[in-house]
Amino acid sequence: MGFLNVFRFGVFVAVTVFAIVELGLTADITKFANSYYKKYDVGVVLNLAVAVITILSIPTILLLDFLSVKVWILVELAWTALIWILWLAGAADVTHEYNHSYSAFCSHANDYNVIADLYGEESILNDFKKTCKEVQAVAAFAFINWIFLMLYFFTLLAFAIIGIRKGGIWLESVKTANSGDTATATAPAMKEAPAEQAQTA
Repeated sequence: MGFLNVFRFGVFVAVTVFAIVELGLTADITKFANSYYKKYDVGVVLNLAVAVITILSIPTILLLDFLSVKVWILVELAWTALIWILWLAGAADVTHEYNHSYSAFCSHANDYNVIADLYGEESILNDFKKTCKEVQAVAAFAFINWIFLMLYFFTLLAFAIIGIRKGGIWLESVKTANSGDTATATAPAMKEAPAEQAQTA
């Protein structure tokens, strides 16, 4: 197993785990916002949607590899690019919402009297504190997934561009191309060429 396969597996597993965490956090924040504000935050819902897409698609790519079903490098590049762009958009959006919507009450989340006066319920103080931390965590995990997937995308892109010199690997799978199967397939032809030249000489 080559470096790219190991790097890819590590990135995909980490991104999937973080997406599952993100799904739980965003679902809890959405429940909180709907309960106290009767609305949904666009940035939080966007991250929830991206988390679901990631959980459904990234493990599927690994599963297809395990079943020896070819996923073209070209397709994987396009899909990975789409997901890291969505994670970046989600991270930027939820950060913007935190700075403009959540920061006002998060700055007073530890002030028992302010929260009680605003909402008339003493019991929701812990909910406010938890939500403030969760929104920050959502932004952090979104940025981490963006960075991981972007690094993998550009690594795979560089690998594919280098592979052009060997005849192109865009329609190969990462597993096949990085294992050396593509290279070994062209090796006999490369060995026969000098022999043919010697016979003609």
